[in-house]
Amino acid sequence: MTDNYVDSITIERTMKIAITGASGFIGKATLNALSSDPSVTEISALLSPRHQQTENLDSPKLRLISGNLSDRCVATKVVSGCEAVIHLANRGLPWENESDPEKVMEENLDSTSELVEACYLGGVKRLLFISTGGAMYRPLPNRGDRLDEEAAIELRTAYAASKRLVEILLLRYASMNAIQPTILRVASVYGEGRDLSRRSGFIPRLIHSAETNNPLPIWVSLETAKDFLYLKDCVAAFQSWLRHPEAPIGIYNVGSGRAHSLAEVIDVVESVTGRRVNLQKEKSQVTDVPFTLLNYAKFAKAFRWQPSYTLSDGIREMWHATEQTSAIAA
Repeated sequence: MTDNYVDSITIERTMKIAITGASGFIGKATLNALSSDPSVTEISALLSPRHQQTENLDSPKLRLISGNLSDRCVATKVVSGCEAVIHLANRGLPWENESDPEKVMEENLDSTSELVEACYLGGVKRLLFISTGGAMYRPLPNRGDRLDEEAAIELRTAYAASKRLVEILLLRYASMNAIQPTILRVASVYGEGRDLSRRSGFIPRLIHSAETNNPLPIWVSLETAKDFLYLKDCVAAFQSWLRHPEAPIGIYNVGSGRAHSLAEVIDVVESVTGRRVNLQKEKSQVTDVPFTLLNYAKFAKAFRWQPSYTLSDGIREMWHATEQTSAIAA
């Protein structure tokens, strides 16, 4: 394993960056990584009015802004003076969007439209949008096949539909030369910092169950296999994008290179922690894709990125962080 999270970053010129969704799970990790990067001189970070904590991050580079991206004044303030934008802000999670899907899609489209307009008026061309690879594609007929960016799309949730609509919006703006968007269809990201009070993140909830011995509800088959991408590899992909402004715009998959069944993940967690996980099988409430594995070759070639963490590596780091947190609390 090679940790390419912060230390190996080499950006030839300094730059000012904007991050939306900076108080989210991936946003906080991105904020921490870029705050430690000497090549990034200033970070304009948009925090949700409901979730403004940034893990007590104290950096003179940070310009923290609280507000809704759908407000043009807020969007303009966020991108002012920046050279590139990492767009992570998104309303809802895959399991939380179904109650009012039209509202979810409308809010995500409106906020992205305001962001793009602010970028256009402010002369900010480069924009990175984090879409979904795990929920975007139609399953391939042969288990084990890799999904490339041209694979058929099947929008099973409002979450996926919302992401796809934003993709289309960004590509339309690109056709008018208003912005230069790069769209990353990212695999299922896991890592430290996930909010365990929300029903998301299988691996973090699994580790929490191992730590507390609380039962872990399981709604899908343990043979379901997913492409799990460790958080640090995900953030490293963003940093690779920053390093390569010459790379073509468009849609790219970002994944780990391997698919693991939920049963395999449970085995790894139990091996790393030395504890048994208390599983509680529930009646299925969702229709999950039986197998997802993304082909990330296009992104690897264009941006010179490779994942560094195996599933065991990532879970081991998560468990170490959990033990450290528990020791501090004690």
